Amino acid sequence: MPDVLVTGASGYLGQHLVRALCADGLAVRGLARSVRPAGLPAIEWRRGDVCVPGDVASAAGDCAAVVHLACRPLRQSFADPAGDFAVNAGGTLNVLAAARQAGVGHVVYASTAQVYGAGQPPFAEEAPTAPRSPYAASKLCGEVMCTTFARCYGLGITVLRIFNAYGPAADGAERGTVEALFVRRVAQGLLPVVTGHPDEARDFVHVRDVVRAIQRALHVGPTSEVINIGSGVPTTMRELADLVISLAGVPLSPVVEVGDGPPLRIQADTHKARTVLGFAAQVALRDGLAEMLELARQRVGQVAR
Repeated sequence: MPDVLVTGASGYLGQHLVRALCADGLAVRGLARSVRPAGLPAIEWRRGDVCVPGDVASAAGDCAAVVHLACRPLRQSFADPAGDFAVNAGGTLNVLAAARQAGVGHVVYASTAQVYGAGQPPFAEEAPTAPRSPYAASKLCGEVMCTTFARCYGLGITVLRIFNAYGPAADGAERGTVEALFVRRVAQGLLPVVTGHPDEARDFVHVRDVVRAIQRALHVGPTSEVINIGSGVPTTMRELADLVISLAGVPLSPVVEVGDGPPLRIQADTHKARTVLGFAAQVALRDGLAEMLELARQRVGQVAR
């Protein structure tokens, strides 16, 4: 009997989580549309789609808990909001229905800080939500369905609003996130380019810390709570670029292409994470970026050879 089903197990966060859960000695079942990635532990693997109720029902059977990570990313949502909603909202409904039918004790839902929109940070979980993308709206819909299933059916749930997760991919793939782009350019001796407002700030939380937060949620059990998972430290795009340059020790300055509008600032209020989960981020941004820079330099060296 698997201890945990992980949907989206082949994704960036999913691969890190599967490895950590297996290291903890848990029996893990993965659900994804793709085959099991090379290098991932030899867990039970189900190829399927969260948009297909039968696939989810089959995968959830006899599992004690589900960590629901499967979703479509932000960048696709503007071009195809209907497809985004089908996966992020409809897929979540299928996961919750399957968990209820299978008698799963706990569903941990990975949501996003994007649901807050352009409010006034730091964001506590009780702050108003104002999604600024179809992606954020669909993830918020998933949150509402989770809390509704908890109220109506007694399903055990925990909702984690994850801020800007960063760090190397478990399979070595290159990511298109802002910090990864800065690191790659500097590793190649190129200038990092800050597009948009240089004072835009994000709350970067290392992927290992996000995984620890999910592990803590599984250990604590259902909370029926929405909980921020972030570092609680805002970093502007200019500060991020300057930090990467400083770590590289090269005489570069970032190129700043200032966009229109006021800067968006995102920062987590982490009080509930500490009190409910006993979780606080441990990996400092400087250390996480230094690790990424070393890996990027190794990759550049391999290409040069």
